Amino acid sequence: MPDELFNVSIAPFAPGRATASVDPSTHVPLQQHARYISALQVFGSNTLTAQVHKGDHLVLTCHLLTRKFFGAFTVTAGFRGPTFAAGTTGQDKINALRNLKNHFSPWRRQFLQLMPDMPDIPENRRLMKRAGYTRIMTGTSNIWIDLSMHETALRSTLAANWRNQLKKAEQSNFTVAVGGAKAKHYNWLLERESEQRRSRGYSAVPLGLVPAYQSAQVAQANPATGNKLPVISVTAHEKGAQIAGALFLLHGASATYHIGWVGERGRALNAQNRVLYDGMLALKEQGIKWLDMGGLDTGPQAAIARFKLGLGHPPETLVGTYIG
Repeated sequence: MPDELFNVSIAPFAPGRATASVDPSTHVPLQQHARYISALQVFGSNTLTAQVHKGDHLVLTCHLLTRKFFGAFTVTAGFRGPTFAAGTTGQDKINALRNLKNHFSPWRRQFLQLMPDMPDIPENRRLMKRAGYTRIMTGTSNIWIDLSMHETALRSTLAANWRNQLKKAEQSNFTVAVGGAKAKHYNWLLERESEQRRSRGYSAVPLGLVPAYQSAQVAQANPATGNKLPVISVTAHEKGAQIAGALFLLHGASATYHIGWVGERGRALNAQNRVLYDGMLALKEQGIKWLDMGGLDTGPQAAIARFKLGLGHPPETLVGTYIG
């Protein structure tokens, strides 16, 4: 089909702008959700939304972040994007991606960088190559948890050791509270995360992202998802003291494990196993079908990677980072 049938628009991000209606059975990454982009604007991020229409039909949406380097060139990046409308054919994906790429020019020092949320299989590599993109980095490995399965199946999927630790935690004398509607439910966890970053010497998205995310005003593409809490926190208490916790960000029918913390007492009681599992059940109650556990770091954070792998869901390596 001729490329001229595909129309591209790129404009500053607007919360109420329509996005491609994706297959409800698939997951959508946090980085491609309007609430996340709206929250990033609080920190001065230069955000754009690209859309590609085939005639009157919206087939591709990609939220983008633009940065200028050394005052000389601009990189516009789509993290974990784009997203395609349900039923989009492989050829239409190629045409849409090609037309999007043509709006950027390395000769004018304008670079488009995409990190698609697609598995690293030959079919997807060929798709990106045929659309005119060059891979510059291999993809990360992520774990998506299918929360649509019955609770019995979800528990049986856990690795034996992980499940035994969970059972011991459930038999221990500490309580678990699920919250998130108010900042006071999770402010303590943000403080622990700040201390954790300083002690371990790593950086991540600003901690202020969480309150910004909770307060972001975005249009809901599906009214049925409009009543979900944007943030869910899970806290383990023993004798009034927090011993472990986790924070989840909700986006559409998906959620992301954003922050986790456990103290020495919590580790001794396997409290984080129960915190995470109870969080998964709370997400199910909210109608969430997919949980993104984030990337796997087999280096300094290998212990965390093993903990995530204990959930019993195989990691998926993404197709990589591409320059258009």
